[in-house]
Amino acid sequence: MFKKAALILTAFVSLTIANVSNALPVAFLGHMGKAITEIPPGTIHKVNPDGRTFQLSWVMHMGFHGVIAASDQAHEGTFNVTDHTAFSGGSRANLVKGAHVQVTFHFEGSNSDAVIADTVQFLAGS
Repeated sequence: MFKKAALILTAFVSLTIANVSNALPVAFLGHMGKAITEIPPGTIHKVNPDGRTFQLSWVMHMGFHGVIAASDQAHEGTFNVTDHTAFSGGSRANLVKGAHVQVTFHFEGSNSDAVIADTVQFLAGS
């Protein structure tokens, strides 16, 4: 009886963890399937007309400890702008296609599927 209960509990926990990880947008999952919490600077390639969302593309260098092989992986994700989003080196009006920015963010929503921009720092050359 104990083994059966332990097996059921293990299966439940495994499925719960898997569902949480899969709820995040793919662009925000690292090579091991864990959520990433920082990204390198990127380039805005689309801004919603209402200015509430923008799409950013960036390249992550994926290195592996103890292994010589590494690769660069291009990513793209949509960020939501709120009244609490802070801007540095510009303002919401500077969210335009081609702008080079660094973004800090967090996840919200019932499935943690909304990516909320906490800060948007406009970088030189934007």
